[in-house]
Amino acid sequence: MATRVIASLEQVLLWYDGPQILLLRVPNTLFVIAVAATDKLGNDLFLGALVTPRQLVQYQAENFDLRFLMLRAHRSAWYQFELSDDEEEIKLTRIKRDAELIRDFIPEAGLFSRAHEPIKTVSLAAPSAVEKFDIDGSWNLGEFSSFYGQVEDVYYIFNTVDRYYNNNTSIDEKLKLQEAFLRPWRGGGSYLGFYGQIANDNDQESQLRVSGIQYHSPGYVEVRARQKPFDDLINLIARFSNDPMPARKAYRNLYSFMAKAKLLKASPDSFLSQDYQDAIRSLAEDLSGSLGAVDFIHIEHMARENVLVTAKVFLSLHRRVERLNGFFAQGRVKHDRVENNVQATMIDG
Repeated sequence: MATRVIASLEQVLLWYDGPQILLLRVPNTLFVIAVAATDKLGNDLFLGALVTPRQLVQYQAENFDLRFLMLRAHRSAWYQFELSDDEEEIKLTRIKRDAELIRDFIPEAGLFSRAHEPIKTVSLAAPSAVEKFDIDGSWNLGEFSSFYGQVEDVYYIFNTVDRYYNNNTSIDEKLKLQEAFLRPWRGGGSYLGFYGQIANDNDQESQLRVSGIQYHSPGYVEVRARQKPFDDLINLIARFSNDPMPARKAYRNLYSFMAKAKLLKASPDSFLSQDYQDAIRSLAEDLSGSLGAVDFIHIEHMARENVLVTAKVFLSLHRRVERLNGFFAQGRVKHDRVENNVQATMIDG
């Protein structure tokens, strides 16, 4: 980072007779977390440390205290600054590792994030729920990996949409989220590439993590997740399990149309007549409505109104919920909000 940086005030985390702990936003999607300091001349300064979004997520989750966070400054970058009336243009000056300000004002050990206001910018990242899937029967490693992979894929789709429509998400972040939806499909792309990009994009922001597991039958898999996207995932599985036939029919219609038009591997930039665009959009809307829990307009907007990308996302979501439903139908996975409706899950002839 340069020796002089322009930052903007993101949030006052702690106020006590004046601001004591601040969070600033700096270029390249990074942040500076800062504490009040007064130099020997009596100047009211702040000592700041450069941090990444992932570091903030870990700090918010109380994986370490503020002292640890600031001592592990990203790129070993520490700054001093004064507050100005212009919250959009705070001038930071980089200081050396051995500066007196660092030695004198790094917080004492034991000051965790619970001591101040929650960090709004990572409110979409901190897991807010612990959920459990009960498992039974015989499993091999590949099957378990497949089950968890489908859960992860669908969860991250919902989480990305949720992040995009959250009021705390900046315009720059919204554009990056849209780009994550579009980039993997360029040049034909692949579904694995798409979900790999979505998972990578969410890894630093909104992690889904296994927090407990017991393989013995009966056993369980416990995950830590954000509540809303996980609820959306469960609602999708529950609706499909209850009545999968409409979604299966809508999937076949959309897939067949795109296969005959040789569009399944087409690039997002491919030229489509208005008739083709309208037909694909209509069929994708049918699939969206049959799946439920997935807002067509949200996915379409994430894809910047690109009808091919929108259709491919819905095709991929159907395949994943179909595979997840298979584990529930076999009796090998249970969740208290998903009924094991054997009649409904029978494959139609």
